[in-house]
Amino acid sequence: PHQQQQLQALAQQQQQMQLHVQQQQRSFGLGSDPVWSGELSWMINSPNGLPREYVCAVSTFAGTKVENSLEEE
Repeated sequence: PHQQQQLQALAQQQQQMQLHVQQQQRSFGLGSDPVWSGELSWMINSPNGLPREYVCAVSTFAGTKVENSLEEE
């Protein structure tokens, strides 16, 4: 249960980070270039006593809405 709590807490932190980043990139509005990218890593002790490393690569893009125009044939 403790390990699961740890993972849930990390998942929440990550969501908050991503939300924060999305808010930042809205104010930049830089097309489709990656605005922010990074790697999260953390160690968790597995049942056999050996620490296990989890790595999560994160990159966010500034969202630009592209309007597609449909032409009638």
